[in-house]
Amino acid sequence: MKKSVGKFILEYILIAIVPIAIVACFFLFNYDNVKELKKESDQKAAFTDDDLSDLIEEYKDNYNVINITNPSEQVTSLLGIKEDSTYESFIIDNTTGKELVPLALIKDDMLDEFEKKEIELLNMKYASFIVKGILGTKGNKVYEYKENELVIYYQGYKYDPEYDKEISLHINYNEIKDYLTFEPTLDTYYENENGYNYDPNKVTVAFSFDDGPNNKNTQELLKLLEENKMTATFFMVGNKMANQSNIVKQVFDSPNEIGSHTYSHINMKKVPLSTIESELDNTNAAYKKITGEDLKLVRPPYGAFTKDKISKFKNYFILWNADTNDWRYKDVDYLVEYILDNVIDGNIILMHDSYETSVEAVRKVLPTLYAKDIQVVSVSTLAKLKGKTMVDGEAYYYFK
Repeated sequence: MKKSVGKFILEYILIAIVPIAIVACFFLFNYDNVKELKKESDQKAAFTDDDLSDLIEEYKDNYNVINITNPSEQVTSLLGIKEDSTYESFIIDNTTGKELVPLALIKDDMLDEFEKKEIELLNMKYASFIVKGILGTKGNKVYEYKENELVIYYQGYKYDPEYDKEISLHINYNEIKDYLTFEPTLDTYYENENGYNYDPNKVTVAFSFDDGPNNKNTQELLKLLEENKMTATFFMVGNKMANQSNIVKQVFDSPNEIGSHTYSHINMKKVPLSTIESELDNTNAAYKKITGEDLKLVRPPYGAFTKDKISKFKNYFILWNADTNDWRYKDVDYLVEYILDNVIDGNIILMHDSYETSVEAVRKVLPTLYAKDIQVVSVSTLAKLKGKTMVDGEAYYYFK
């Protein structure tokens, strides 16, 4: 039976209307989602490179921006300086113009690892009392993301002793590449900041310790020197080395250096040349058995020598121009005061690692010197920083 024209038209209309109705219902029930997606799309499309440039200019006008970098195509990092000379930073999302929190560029699940790395590198660069102040007091961290490194500025922290120099940490992206939310630019070669990189333009003195090794005291001095990123020269007596070879090796493996104090603490002025030769050879043999290397520096016991005798040897003879007399004045306060009065650029200061009072004086004085920006180094480092080349058979009291 043939359909009537009316029914045919009705069916045709229904077939056409139903899909339209379904689509309409879908958009009706999802209107808010569609509207939000469209809004985000419009915003993204609306924020152009010109808008970003205008936004950056606005930051420059309002915040005294001194540095602008792009660690990635998606992010702009700005560093500003306030009237009180402290820093403030801003991280901008280049695609939206929104300001991000500084640690937004560190993956959430890597924040703990990032903090461990930060502390590790802080300890590598700064004295322990600086790191203790950062970890134990309240302050403000300012983060600047550069092309190949993250710089953290530490502001407002308290240190004991007081320290008024700028504290900052440069973390190369090679160190934290797995922690970042973006693909960083990586350097082929880089070096971490090292507290043992000394400045030849700063006031620098050499600390020297005679008559060791001393098991307890020498180890404690090594610890104190390391905590303050400083070094010294230990002039050791040869007949003590064999019984305390572990201490000799510890000093050798540290940034410090070892010199000879003869084998049995002789007065080089009163003995024949052959005795001096035997004393230095025996000390060197004991040292070489432990370390595999030869000794170059010699500290004449009592400071006693004659030029004609020492000129026969291929060693550098190291004296001093500041004597704490710590063997006589076993008084911590006296020793601290004496050292502070004699930290004159180029001086070589004499102490002994035989006395606990000397160790305690060093414990007190090293952070104070660090806070004053005074460097304490080994004898050879002092000579190098002062541009002096030591010559075999010569005696040196200081390096100016």
